[in-house]
Amino acid sequence: MVQPQWVRVREWERLYQEYQYASNDMTRLRPAPRDVVERYSRVSAELAQAWRAVLAGEHKPPWWVVAAVESAAQAFTDQAQRWAAVAAGQVGELGDSSPPVRPRLEAVSEPNASRLGLRAGNRERAR
Repeated sequence: MVQPQWVRVREWERLYQEYQYASNDMTRLRPAPRDVVERYSRVSAELAQAWRAVLAGEHKPPWWVVAAVESAAQAFTDQAQRWAAVAAGQVGELGDSSPPVRPRLEAVSEPNASRLGLRAGNRERAR
């Protein structure tokens, strides 16, 4: 059963506040201790899920709302994966608070791909 919209929004608000605290700790503590990095990664993943849960209502929002929410959710998912890898010692260093940002062009839909001069589902520019 899908939770009522107000419950999902409240959960998003709670997680976003927790994310802000974790983000402040990442900025304030140099180098960030492993537990702070792990918390930041966990809360980023939970916030990505909360973004997606906001869309799980009975009513279908306009396409642009879906695009904005999915974009935000994907950004938090990427961030969570990056910091989980840092915490696990797989990439980067603890305390490195500037992970590389990479566009996810493979997620561009056909109408938007044409407008941006890209091929949908591909990272190459349309010729």
